[in-house]
Order: sequence, then structure tokens, then C-alpha cells
Amino acid sequence: MQRILTEPSLNKHFIQVLRGESDTFGNDDVLVFTLNDRRYYSKGIETKLTWDTSIAAAEVIVDSGIRLHQDNVRRKHTARYYDMTSAIMVLNGRPSEVITHNDDTATAVAAFTNVNAVIDKFHLTLGLRVEHIEGEAIDYLQNTNKENSNTVFLPGAGLFYQLTAEHGLLVGVNKGYVPNSPGQAGDVDPEESWNYEFGWRYSTDDIQGEVIGFYNDYSNLKGACTFSSGCTEKLDQEFNGGEVDVYGIEASTSIRWQLTNSLTVPVKIAYTYSQSEFQNSFDSTFSQWGSVKVGDELPYLPEQQLSIEMGLQAEHWQASLLFKYVTEMSEAAGSNTELEGLMTDELVQVDFSAWYQLNNQIKLYGKIDNITDEEVVVSRRPFGARPGKPRQVIVGVKYSF
Repeated sequence: MQRILTEPSLNKHFIQVLRGESDTFGNDDVLVFTLNDRRYYSKGIETKLTWDTSIAAAEVIVDSGIRLHQDNVRRKHTARYYDMTSAIMVLNGRPSEVITHNDDTATAVAAFTNVNAVIDKFHLTLGLRVEHIEGEAIDYLQNTNKENSNTVFLPGAGLFYQLTAEHGLLVGVNKGYVPNSPGQAGDVDPEESWNYEFGWRYSTDDIQGEVIGFYNDYSNLKGACTFSSGCTEKLDQEFNGGEVDVYGIEASTSIRWQLTNSLTVPVKIAYTYSQSEFQNSFDSTFSQWGSVKVGDELPYLPEQQLSIEMGLQAEHWQASLLFKYVTEMSEAAGSNTELEGLMTDELVQVDFSAWYQLNNQIKLYGKIDNITDEEVVVSRRPFGARPGKPRQVIVGVKYSF
């Protein structure tokens, strides 16, 4: 399907069938309509103990807890087969069939401890999370039952130094981890990374701001085969991406200008600059990766993102304009893969929002997203170009008890 939509001139008949301009001729141009029925649940219980004390010159808060959690998804996807006849989809007599029927469960037990200590101008945070995860994947069509388990230790630390009453420096390091989904092949590794940040923070009554550099060092980045990512077979299969570096800078500021005694002008600005690089070469059958070389960038990671929000606020109302900008993004990494070399469109959008506090309980609000009704391609997955949100108007009422 993706090849048909990205190369319409080479697949003229199939495009005409999709549009209803031509009838189905045989098995190659039958239309498949899939009901992706699924049921989810997520449940768990958590307990936490907090201890607040002083040790010498340090003010210390210790949080410890245990969490039991379980997620489950049951899928039963059914395919129905249609012919295009005189611009109408007609059931062609082929019996519908179940193409996916599975039951996946993940159960996790986690224990954590966080220590926050304030010593003079230093604010220290230390944390450790230990988690044991068990997965079970039942495939009723293949008559298989696969189980997997893993135990992981996730440490983290952060330090903030108060230079002055307004200025401070921060640094942090945390272990990142994404476990394998139930039923994965034995050669698929969990996603693991070390994430570092360092920066400067400024705060007064009217102005807050920060500039933070980040570096995410993946020892293994995973890709997941989902319908939304363009996969039609082997849904939920995961792929190793190997070592990847993601780094950049985040900057934000929030300012409140007192225009008159009753009016203020709130301004919020946020900017992110990101870069990514695969650190190894490999060939992959994942829909978003192909023949990847060292230095190739990750798909769907914009280089620059900017948002600027400016408003006018009184005691009982506020009106704001929001400007959003996102650079184009690559649709695939590497070569010899679908959507190779294609990019999404650059996004420039303006939104409007307003609210009015009628009384202590009732607030009226409204918003207009994409005021200028810009039309851009935000992705070509799962099948063909997908536009961004069109102009949308929302009005509502909030009641607080």
C-alpha cells in the first residue's frame, strides 16, 4: 500500500481502484477492510512511605515504596474482502477471517527509594528503582505461549547549586530502560540508555527561565512494529537499533509584564534544538529503518521546535495567541526502505484560546486551533500522506465542585 501511494504513476490501476475510478479485476486488487478489535486493562497498587528528618546540617526527605502493576491487551483482528464495483465497495463472497488473535500480559513489581537533601546551597537528589518484569504472549492462531522475564536496576542522581537568590546551576544523570514486550524473539534486547543534563536556571517573581543541554546515550534503541508505523505483518515485533546518540539544547522562559493595575501580559517561550546519530551500521526490516549507516539520523525527530505564547490577562479572564514552529522531519532512516529520502512538511501554526471566570464554580472557555487553516503533511504513515489538524473551534464550560 505504501509503495502504491508513494509511486502512483507506476501503480495507476491500483490508485484508480482505491479512488473508485476502476473496478477490481482479480485477487491482486481486492480491498481488505480490517476490524482491529482490542481490549485493554491496566491495574495495580502502590504504597509509599515518606521520612522527613535532619542529619547534621542537611534537611533530608526520603521516599520509599513498592508498586505492583499489570497491563493486558487482547486483540482479535478480522479481515473482510471487498471488490470495487462501479465506485462502490462490495463484499466479494470470500469469507471473513481472523488474522490476529492474541492475549499479551505484562506484570511488574518495583521498589524505589528517593533521597532529597538540602545542604546549604546544594540540593541533592539520589534515586534507585529495582523492577522485575514478567511477560506472557499467547497467540491463538499459532497455538503458542511465550514467556519472558527481566530484572533491572535504574539509578539516578541530580544536583542543583544555588549561585544567588535568582541563579542556579544543575546537573543530572539517569538510567533509561524500556523492557521487551511479551513474546519477543530471544535476540531482541531491551532499550537501555544513560541520560545526562546540565544547565542554568533563573527565577524571580516575574521572570523564570532555564537553558539545559541534554545528551542521551543509547546502548540499544528499539523500534516497534505497529499499524500506525506502517506495519501490516508481524505486529508488535520489536527490532534492535543498536547505539544511538541524541543531544541538543532546551531553553524556556516565562515572563509577566504588568501593563496596568488590572492587566498583565504573560509571555511563554520554549525552544528545543535536537540532533541524533546512529553509531553503528546495520540492515533492518523495520518499516522505518533500512540499510542504516553510522551518522544517519533518527526519523520523526525535528531539528528545531519553537513555541511563543502571548496573552492579555485580567482578574477574571485571559486571551492568548500561540505560535508553533516545527522543522521538517525525515520519514525513514537509511536506504533501501520505504519512504527513503522523504520529509514531512515544515509546520507553522497559530492558535487562539480564551477563558472567562463567571463565578467561583463556572469557567467559560474557547479555543481555535490552526487559525489560518494551514495544510501540511505531518507523516506518510501508516499509508499515504496524513495532514495536520485542520482549523478546529472548541467552546465549553468547566464546573468546579
